[in-house]
Amino acid sequence: MHLANALATICFNDHNGPFPSKCYLPPSFIPRTDPFLPLLEEFLGVCRSPFLAVMYLNFMEVAPHVEQLPFIVGCTEKWLERFPDGNQFWIEWDFGRRLSAVMITIFHASPEAFEADGIRSRIDKILAQLISLGVGQAHEMEMLLYQNER
Repeated sequence: MHLANALATICFNDHNGPFPSKCYLPPSFIPRTDPFLPLLEEFLGVCRSPFLAVMYLNFMEVAPHVEQLPFIVGCTEKWLERFPDGNQFWIEWDFGRRLSAVMITIFHASPEAFEADGIRSRIDKILAQLISLGVGQAHEMEMLLYQNER
């Protein structure tokens, strides 16, 4: 077994060599993974590779829900530390758009979650960094937050 296959499995993904990786869990099973989110975030603290980021995003995109928001914010902060000026990571490889889309989905379902203690300031910082990198969807997320304040 290759390391890539093992890492993909930890992240609830199938990795089939030259074929695109994908999350193997159906949307209805995603909430059952919530107890694993702190462990996945901790693991990301020591392994911040683009490969692992793909696996995490594949997982996040299946069925984004409010309980994932602290996990998504924590992962994004770690990736911004690792790739602070990485246009290739954020723009070319589409991580910025994909993460913004996940946050937008959660916002539409539960806008009040974005006002929770401490999370809003972290999200504002993330969005500012993504916007400065040229991630247009981050600006869309920022606009939703400010429109919600009115």
